[in-house]
Order: sequence, then C-alpha cells, then structure tokens
Amino acid sequence: MKIYTYYENIGFSNQEKIIEKWKSNWKKSGFDPVLLTIDDAKGHPYFKEYVSIIKSNSKIFGYPKISNYGLNCFIRWLAYANQKEKSFYVSDYDVFNVRLKPEEPIEKLYFMDGKCPCLASGSPWQFFELCSMFTRNWTMNLKDNPKRFHDQDW
Repeated sequence: MKIYTYYENIGFSNQEKIIEKWKSNWKKSGFDPVLLTIDDAKGHPYFKEYVSIIKSNSKIFGYPKISNYGLNCFIRWLAYANQKEKSFYVSDYDVFNVRLKPEEPIEKLYFMDGKCPCLASGSPWQFFELCSMFTRNWTMNLKDNPKRFHDQDW
C-alpha cells in the first residue's frame, strides 16, 4: 500500500532529513512511501488553470500575494490527484506512523484528524474534486466572505 507525501523546498530547515526519517518510518510500518514534487502536479491537465486561480485570488488568503508555502499547500492536492492508484494514503512528511496498518482506505476522501489534512486517504478523482471545490468556492465567495482561507479551512 502506497503512502505519498509532497515536498517542495520552501526554505524550512532540515526538510530532507525529516523526509528520510518519514520514509524509513512508513516503510517499517509496511507501507511503500513515495515522495511527490511540483513536477507531479504539473503533469495534471488542470495545473495551469488551478495555479492561475490560486494566484489571482490571493486576497482570500489574507495577503496581497500567496506565499510559496501557501501555494504548495494547495498544489500538493493536485499532485495526489495525478496518481494512478485506485486509492491511497497521503501525509505531511512530518507525520510519522504509530499504528496505521497498510490496508485499503475507505472509499471516500477521509481526513484522519478531522479537518486537518496532515493524514488523509482518497482516490485521485477525490483529490481532484477537492482542488475543484477550493477554486469554485474562492471564485463564488470572494466578494461575500472576506475570511482568510488555507487548505486546512475546508
């Protein structure tokens, strides 16, 4: 059973060391850990439009321009949407496995810590639908809802 994480060098210290520990931890738990990057997201046909919508609605994030970190928080979902497996797990690279077993995930998009997307499961289509939901809601609600959003706010 694969588990994916997304990495883009955004200037945080020790990212590579943490990723190596993440890979080792998940492998010892019986998973096949896979590291994705922005190149995996770029392969999705929705990439250019998605990034354009994110950047053109940067006001919704509470800043004049979305940060590189914020942008990559959203791009990771499209990288997951571009995978070929039926369903799989995803996690932040600083989330380590304590007791999750490598078994088929449930058949819906599932955030294992409530609304926090640090550990989730789903299918490529469900991850794509999440990206679509982000962009639909921004364009529909930007005028009516000045609240600041992040990918953890959905």
